[in-house]
Amino acid sequence: MVFCTKCGEELSEEAYFCPKCGIRTGKGREEDVPIPHEGMFAEVGEELREVGDELNKVFSAAAKEIEKALETARNGIRKATSRESAVCPSCGHRNVANARFCNNCGKELS
Repeated sequence: MVFCTKCGEELSEEAYFCPKCGIRTGKGREEDVPIPHEGMFAEVGEELREVGDELNKVFSAAAKEIEKALETARNGIRKATSRESAVCPSCGHRNVANARFCNNCGKELS
């Protein structure tokens, strides 16, 4: 009695592949029976490598653009958060940089 080494299915002594999971059996390996998809990959292997190279180029370019955008955003955040506070000319209270009116006396800030 022969069993599949992957799924444990009982096999015919003459089987080259397991009918349940498709793995090549010991007899299939002994007789060097090719796995059906091996030939397919050899035929398209070069094309797949070329596509992979092109994808790497595209992803590298995209990563550079994303890094530029992040740097622009970082600089904008730094600029927005590092502004000096606005001092009210009427009461001298320090207000947040973007304030249009003093939060202490209500006068308009210029």
